[in-house]
Amino acid sequence: MKNKTQIILVAVIMAILTAGFVFFNEYSKTHQVEGTDFDRREAAKEFNLPVIGKSAFLPSEATMSLTQARKKPVLVHFWASWCTICREEKPTLDAFWEKHKDEDIVVLGLASFDTKEAMDDSKLIAKPTFTVLLDADGDIANAYKVSALPVSVLIGADGYIVQRFMGTLKTYDFVAIENYLDSLKKSH
Repeated sequence: MKNKTQIILVAVIMAILTAGFVFFNEYSKTHQVEGTDFDRREAAKEFNLPVIGKSAFLPSEATMSLTQARKKPVLVHFWASWCTICREEKPTLDAFWEKHKDEDIVVLGLASFDTKEAMDDSKLIAKPTFTVLLDADGDIANAYKVSALPVSVLIGADGYIVQRFMGTLKTYDFVAIENYLDSLKKSH
């Protein structure tokens, strides 16, 4: 008697699950669930920050927004005067910008969690090759989920994040950026 009751109970549970599955499957074919459409690409967060190091290759302005810079892809480099690695990395970043300044990318340095005075004292912006903006409170760094410096974010001209680079930019990171830029040239 006990086995017969268990078999009936299992059969009822299976029937309920099957009916639920069939109902849900049919319902989902005819009803769209709102808020399920999404773009897997992440849109870059807009910013408008004071310029503290003016590049000779970009217009001199008191502030600069991402939208102003985004006529081409933009490499946003989060760094600070107190970051030893950032200071060591600057010549390599300068060389990259020098190589590409006339063509296909804009490099913006964002001095995050820093002050203009500290950046001046560090000599990082004494002769800026790329434009440096001040993100004093780190609001933009936080919006980009920067947890340690340096971090670089490559943003396409369409306003979407292409790639994030954690830590010092390495040779293969620059190669990846150049490959991305080459792919843009080939698609036009």
